[in-house]
Amino acid sequence: MHLRQAALVAAALSVAGCAGSSATRYRGGPPAATPSAEVATPVPAAPPGVAAAPAPSGRRVVPVQFRFDVGDEIATGVWTEPELTSQQRLLVDGTISPPLLKPQRVIGLTVEEVQAKLTLAYKEYLKEPKVSVRVVTIHGDRVFVLGEVRTPQTVSLVGPITVVQSIAAAGGFAEEFADKARVQVLRVGADGRPAPIFVNTKAVLAGREADLPLQRGDIVYVPAKGVTEFARTVGQALSPITSAIGSVSSVGALIIAADGN
Repeated sequence: MHLRQAALVAAALSVAGCAGSSATRYRGGPPAATPSAEVATPVPAAPPGVAAAPAPSGRRVVPVQFRFDVGDEIATGVWTEPELTSQQRLLVDGTISPPLLKPQRVIGLTVEEVQAKLTLAYKEYLKEPKVSVRVVTIHGDRVFVLGEVRTPQTVSLVGPITVVQSIAAAGGFAEEFADKARVQVLRVGADGRPAPIFVNTKAVLAGREADLPLQRGDIVYVPAKGVTEFARTVGQALSPITSAIGSVSSVGALIIAADGN
């Protein structure tokens, strides 16, 4: 009898133990679902007969930010201090002379950077100066498009513009001669030296690469294709001889002309 009761108690304890273990495992909610592979967002298929456009890659598009340059006209002021209002152009050394302050070099700075610089300078005289900075006119805000384009010219920057857009403003490529894969942008670096940036406009127009935003003063140069460049080089080298052939009739005179004597 005692053995039977002991067996029943042991069985009851075993069941309670299993229930306690199960309660501990699921405390706070059901078990977390097993992580599954991320479901990709379906991409709409291209219409029948139309090739899907490749995803843009390569150069990262950087937003264009205005920076002051020589000749730009700037207006500055201090709140509640009307006598400290001024409007002037950046001098050739890149400075302006706000009222009460010594000349401040602001070339290459943004509006916000000029505002912070003048605020710090005015703190020598005012407790909490609230400085305002405004661009009045922009001088020389343009790029230069040269080489194998239909109408080489300067292009004014009335807003953000890219390499391909500037070439379009210059009449487009000279299709027969332009090397669209080796377009160069000459840009002055932080050290004051021009450095070339190569742009494959063929890849840009095909949607494989991002276009390059231009900055003021950039020079966009479209080179000639290899065969065209070679033909021009040979033509320049042979021009003295062809001129001599056109002006003399004897071999002796041609030799004299070639020797330069």
